[in-house]
Amino acid sequence: MAIDKALKELASAILKRNDIDHDRWLTEKYTDLILENASILKAGIEQKETKNEVKNNAIQTQVNLSKDRPWEQNK
Repeated sequence: MAIDKALKELASAILKRNDIDHDRWLTEKYTDLILENASILKAGIEQKETKNEVKNNAIQTQVNLSKDRPWEQNK
């Protein structure tokens, strides 16, 4: 914990010396991190949507097949 505090104080001193607002700098870093990883997040969402579409298509196929084979509906 003490190391973290020392690092934060050092970083704050460097930012202050360079006339950079700490909160603004931190917000920019968070924003950059989110934007850098947006493609990863988007890919994960698209992959989940694709899995759901495949599952829904499989269910619809089963429904269609059961309509085509009424003799199997009573099993």
